Amino acid sequence: MWAWLWAGWIGYFLVIEGIALVNARHGDTLSEQVWRYVTQPDRRRGARKPAWWVWPGRVGVAGFGAWLVWHFLTGL
Repeated sequence: MWAWLWAGWIGYFLVIEGIALVNARHGDTLSEQVWRYVTQPDRRRGARKPAWWVWPGRVGVAGFGAWLVWHFLTGL
């Protein structure tokens, strides 16, 4: 049963991401959502320093990615 549930979840993600890629609207893909939390606000809007969530977001994404790769490679 779990294999089917994971396959369904992955399929659901692929459908959502596929729709987002086809319609090409700004901010609708997973990558664009992640970038929103790990990049500086637009300086043209008068932002002088990064928002408070920029560095914690970067550390969180990098940490999660490193752990996930390690987990997949070692099973730990």
